Amino acid sequence: MAQLQGSHAGYRFDAFWSVQNDTVFWGAIISQDGHVMGRPKGQLQREAIDGDEAGAIRHVVATAIDKNVGVDADAKLYG
Repeated sequence: MAQLQGSHAGYRFDAFWSVQNDTVFWGAIISQDGHVMGRPKGQLQREAIDGDEAGAIRHVVATAIDKNVGVDADAKLYG
């Protein structure tokens, strides 16, 4: 399992993912001022992310924050 930390639009996130076959399973904990604001999760097809797993995870988490994706939402942002 891989993980990264970052921030977007005033929120902090801890994201993690693992690869099984051709699917990247990901999740994140989004917080602000020490309070958990959401836990989005989802799946990405490896072929859709051009080998940049960390960049794709940053993108889907930032998009989840922008769209106010809440706890246990499934953000399907790549086809």
